[in-house]
Formats: sequence, C-alpha cells, structure tokens
Amino acid sequence: MREYLLIRPEQVVSRTELIEHCWDEEADPMSNVVDAVVTRLRRKLREPNLLHGVRGAGYRLSVA
Repeated sequence: MREYLLIRPEQVVSRTELIEHCWDEEADPMSNVVDAVVTRLRRKLREPNLLHGVRGAGYRLSVA
C-alpha cells in the first residue's frame, strides 16, 4: 500500500482503490484492513504526520 501511495503523492486515494490495487479479489471491502495498515504506516512515519485521512474520500500522502 505504501508504494501505491508513494506513486500518487498529494492525490487522494479512496479505500476502494487501495483495496482493489493492493489486495487480492478475495479481500473484504468492509473489513478494517486499510485502517490497520494506515495505523502501522503512521507509526513508522512518526512525526510529522505525512499520511492524512480525507473525510469521505480516502487518504493522501503529503510530500512536503
């Protein structure tokens, strides 16, 4: 997932898009797998928070 976000810096990527491109077709779109991975990425990135949730839209990786 991090690679997918890295090639789309500053673009909002939806949860559905992440599931479609980062997991196999058996992944449950209603599961919290995206949330769990985002939490782990945020811990690895530490401060400042570079991975932002965009309410109702998805996630955006800041490069600044």
